[in-house]
Amino acid sequence: MNNVLKDKIRRELYKIGYELDDYNINICPDFIDYDLVLFSLSPNSECFIGLGLSYGVNTLEYKLFSRILYGLYDKEKRKVAALPVFDEIGTEGNYIYTVLTVGTSDDNYQTKEYYTPTISRGNPIIVDVGRCYNNDYESYILRRGAFTGWSIGAMGNEHHRYLAKMIKDKELHVQYHLIDEDEEIDELLERLCTYSDCHHNYYTISKKDDKLKSYRNYYYPYGYALYEGWSFIKILRRNYKYLVLLIENGCLEVDSCLIDKLKEEYPQGTHTRSRIDCLEKAAWEYECNKSSEPYDDMDDGFLEDVYRGAFEGDPEAEWNID
Repeated sequence: MNNVLKDKIRRELYKIGYELDDYNINICPDFIDYDLVLFSLSPNSECFIGLGLSYGVNTLEYKLFSRILYGLYDKEKRKVAALPVFDEIGTEGNYIYTVLTVGTSDDNYQTKEYYTPTISRGNPIIVDVGRCYNNDYESYILRRGAFTGWSIGAMGNEHHRYLAKMIKDKELHVQYHLIDEDEEIDELLERLCTYSDCHHNYYTISKKDDKLKSYRNYYYPYGYALYEGWSFIKILRRNYKYLVLLIENGCLEVDSCLIDKLKEEYPQGTHTRSRIDCLEKAAWEYECNKSSEPYDDMDDGFLEDVYRGAFEGDPEAEWNID
């Protein structure tokens, strides 16, 4: 039985470009559940010894080659459910987890994620970008879906439409919390978080000093929105397009009385007034289009060019590189 499974796994890995001549496939004795089989790739002894003599046991090439990599095979679907890129796959209670080492041997850290292999809206991939590794989210490798084994950075460059679709379909949620007004944020991360924040709902803004606060729901019980805890007026000055997107998608409501007060406070022709008008227009359009699908134009516009400004055509935007 194991030899049949090994052959099936080997064929599937060959299809997606794995070179297996130097590796052995091993079926782990404990099945993770009825349909999922845990397997590993380990270097065969001849190549292992050859590399050891060529590179020495302390070199990075030797260490990478000598690592045992773990993956999952779905017997029911007859396909590899998780590519063999992980340092560990196991179970804790009812959850499956994966562990992956990211970075070089001198500067690395491990990511651990709990997930179920069946993609559903109730079990999104949540990428929580830590402050210590603010630039390493692009190295985060997707655990499931059509692009299992791909990093977010590679997806952003080569398959940005699918990355956008994953966020749209609530299969992926990227979160990072900006602490203060002077903090800079990577352009791609800002956009990933901005669209992910449309997964939350927020308390109504009634005063300009009201803070942005999201409801805590069971889909996303941990983590904060990008501007969580910032006052409405502070976000309006820093990134009003963020507020526009939340309003357009029905996630945030700004009291119409506040809009009227702000229009009295800021006359026509000022930058702040033009931003307030954009919020009012977004609220009006949302009311007119409640029955339409949110994110209608996201696949066409979102991440169209990874390295351009977050919001095209806004001359005020500090993040616009053009």
